[in-house]
Amino acid sequence: MPKWVRKTIWPLAIGNQLEITENLYKILLKQQNNQQNTSSLISKSVSKMKEDLKQMYIQKFQQIINNEQLVQMENILQAFIFYRPDLGYIKEVMPNLVCVLLLHLDEYNSFKCFINLLHSYHFLSLFRGDMREIEWRVRFFNEYLFKQKPLVHQHLKALDLSTELFLIDWLMNLFSNVLNVNIVSRILDNLLLEGEIFAFKAGLAYIEYFDLELKMATFDNAIGMLKNLQGNLFSEELFFDIVDNIKIPLKDFDDRIEQQKVAKITTYVHEALLN
Repeated sequence: MPKWVRKTIWPLAIGNQLEITENLYKILLKQQNNQQNTSSLISKSVSKMKEDLKQMYIQKFQQIINNEQLVQMENILQAFIFYRPDLGYIKEVMPNLVCVLLLHLDEYNSFKCFINLLHSYHFLSLFRGDMREIEWRVRFFNEYLFKQKPLVHQHLKALDLSTELFLIDWLMNLFSNVLNVNIVSRILDNLLLEGEIFAFKAGLAYIEYFDLELKMATFDNAIGMLKNLQGNLFSEELFFDIVDNIKIPLKDFDDRIEQQKVAKITTYVHEALLN
């Protein structure tokens, strides 16, 4: 998708189910100045976020965004902390996602899309650490990893390297922890088009990209490939060529989601009967 198209398509595709308005965004930004209504926990979270962003700008974002966008990122994350104090600020994830949005959208639309995106697909369940939601996704990924890359699956198992160690980070970051913003933007394009299933295709493609290396890797080398940001030698076109050849039946994925919903409802019913 061309960069200029994302400015229009992303807000439309993500939607605004939470009815985030520009006025609400302004009110949230002003909350920091109202000390009487600000808890010490929220204030600490905001301060920690600002300190982290200064370091991350030097280490990671300096070549991607300018100073004005850094201020906008700070505003967006601050507003989110006030909007969802129960979730707060997650250093390893949230700045990465906001950075991707700010490269294509203005500040308000970035905030609106960020909030609505986090409340859709898999994001909120993983941020909350919902083990039931985490476990079925790990099982599903492992099944297809075994089907499509049995030797890699076997080697990672021999290394005692659990899929959970990297898959959850990939999903929460939408791969922005390992891939550059241009690739992540294309992943988001396809996520909005195909749904969460595309994230699993991208994960399997990432492993296939490093197929030979992972088969021979030590634990430390494998972790490095699966968790560290890749450099300029990583081929965007080759990666998406591999993604195009990854086959996961949509019905299989949808059935898993339905099974999970039924299991969750059954659990609630049993708990209600016991009480």
